[in-house]
Amino acid sequence: KVFADSGHAGCKRTRRSTTRGARMLDGHLIRAWCLTQALVSISSGESEFYAMVKAVIELLDFKQLLDAMRGVRQFELYSDSVAARGIVKRVGTCARAKHIATYHPFVQQHVRAGDFAIKAVLGLVNPADIGTRYATADTLTRLFVLMGFGRSPHRAERAGTAVREGP
Repeated sequence: KVFADSGHAGCKRTRRSTTRGARMLDGHLIRAWCLTQALVSISSGESEFYAMVKAVIELLDFKQLLDAMRGVRQFELYSDSVAARGIVKRVGTCARAKHIATYHPFVQQHVRAGDFAIKAVLGLVNPADIGTRYATADTLTRLFVLMGFGRSPHRAERAGTAVREGP
């Protein structure tokens, strides 16, 4: 599972948006990223679409790695943006959105090929949300749990008894 999110026009100086993503495998965080988008988006839907493009690139990289290891899996791309999912699923060109026309065929090609499924996720349970907005302690705790980080009440007891096997 790969999750994407965007914070539209978050930089007060440049008005550039922030892209945040999380790559998960069996409920565990494998890779996370947070970066400022190179372009200034004119809408939140557009900035969410750019976040999805970055997530597609991450997903395809992950897919290639797992395919090389013979890991047959179903790949899913999650976004909490209805507008971005609509842009990705749109058939044909983006005539009214010429500024995103170069990215659109790239994403569409992989959607049509069945390389991954596009799914909706609520913003409250999107692990990628951690880097796109101000977070309270409760929000951070909730998102860390979603990414597979958590506390085990027995961790301290087991930490001293672990035996390493091997050479």
